[in-house]
Amino acid sequence: MTNLLKLLEESANNYGSLIALSEIKNDKYIEISFKELYERSNKVSRKIKSLGITEGSNVSLCGENSISWITAFFGILGSDCTVVPIDIKLNKKSKNFIYKFSESKIIITNNKDFNSNINKLSFDDLFDSKTSEDININDLKNEISLILFTSGTTGEPKGVMLSHENIMSNVDAIREIAYAKQSSFSILPLSHVYELTCNLLTSIRVGTKVHFCSSLDSKNMFNELKMVKPNIMPVVPLILDKIKKNCLKNLSESKVSMLIFKYVPKFFGYLLRKKTGLSNLKFFFCGGAPLNIETEKFFNLLGLKIIQGYGLSETSPLVSVNPLNKTKLGSVGKVIKTCNVRIDKNNKETNGKIHVKGPNVFKGYFKNEFSTKQVLKNNELDTGDIGKFDEEGYLYITGREKFIILGPSGENIYPEQIEELVDQIEFVEESVVFSKDQKKLYVLLKLYDLTTNKNTEIKASIEKINRELEVGKRISKIYIYNEEFPKTSTQKIKRDFIENIDLDKLELVD
Repeated sequence: MTNLLKLLEESANNYGSLIALSEIKNDKYIEISFKELYERSNKVSRKIKSLGITEGSNVSLCGENSISWITAFFGILGSDCTVVPIDIKLNKKSKNFIYKFSESKIIITNNKDFNSNINKLSFDDLFDSKTSEDININDLKNEISLILFTSGTTGEPKGVMLSHENIMSNVDAIREIAYAKQSSFSILPLSHVYELTCNLLTSIRVGTKVHFCSSLDSKNMFNELKMVKPNIMPVVPLILDKIKKNCLKNLSESKVSMLIFKYVPKFFGYLLRKKTGLSNLKFFFCGGAPLNIETEKFFNLLGLKIIQGYGLSETSPLVSVNPLNKTKLGSVGKVIKTCNVRIDKNNKETNGKIHVKGPNVFKGYFKNEFSTKQVLKNNELDTGDIGKFDEEGYLYITGREKFIILGPSGENIYPEQIEELVDQIEFVEESVVFSKDQKKLYVLLKLYDLTTNKNTEIKASIEKINRELEVGKRISKIYIYNEEFPKTSTQKIKRDFIENIDLDKLELVD
């Protein structure tokens, strides 16, 4: 199948009255069937056409994860237009930039951040069209379905153009690997292709329910988890890191819990599942950013399975994923069948740059031919990521080409590998390792508790890490960073802020 509208139509025919989506809105539990989703999406298509929006136009979409967001998404496609999802968490300037740069004719949103001269359609007004025309399903294989704007970890936003075939090739690959009849819990933004493809669209393909969490507030999220009891929960590493660190904090405050964890960790995991609403969880599906191997080991010890994968917006997104029955700690799994991955390495390195080819590789960046030519040659994508295969064909990501620091002896230093060690320090929330002169390594630390002076402990912890590292990879200066690190929608740190940072204004640990 190479058509997202055909996906919607077939799900309505095959799964009819089964529940497709659920949410809590205004304290009321709401659910709709696959047939209702198709019918509502038809109404949105009619509404868009009735406004005089011509075929082939770009239509922006900005809102929280919801049933209305999905019906708007399919409605835009059904009106022969291209969807431009805008992350609701972006600032006002970024939202308006994307709308204008994408040449969108209208935006569907209830958000107040958009300029008054922008053509808007409220989610509340999507279904008031009087016409009765059905969605026209054409041959859309090579048509652009989405333009996803992603700033990535450096630079200005780029509009990633994904065709119907790009997305559907990934949906079908995921379906073969990871999905049986399961229900899932949605907390990641649908404006990012990871949640959209790997959770929502794949669930529609196989006829399973997705619940949209109404708030990421911990109390609210755990209440809804207890109510829904999902089998699958797509997450980014930051969420797992926070769960782990909260667990460890609670363990340090309870001798009984500590004893249970020490001697019967899987029973502790059972208690954790029961308390948090994860009693039916088969696995966390983790992607979007690198996962710390110590976090993966922690959940594995508790009997909570993590299926880690790797991908990019430019690959719709999935490139590789761990097999359900044979995961490997630290690996992002095996390359999906529809993909080819080539590691371009020189003679001195076991690692090399990852190149991807397949039907999931994007069509280019919107209005940015220069950047497209930099990464896309002969339909092969230069990901900019550094990785390696093991003897069984499992892929490991070791760094990012842009972030490589050239060591004093000319060796490549991957800051992410050092950060993985630093982030294991109990009171460290996050870290960024960098160099200003390609000679000495510095680290920025974001601490959980800024009120307590931990300079002595910090120095001791970093010195311990330095003893485990080669001389050229040792940290020479430690700075405390009191703000949140700027992040992408998948919680990867946007490292371009380092270029303009004034170290003299930060607290130096000495």
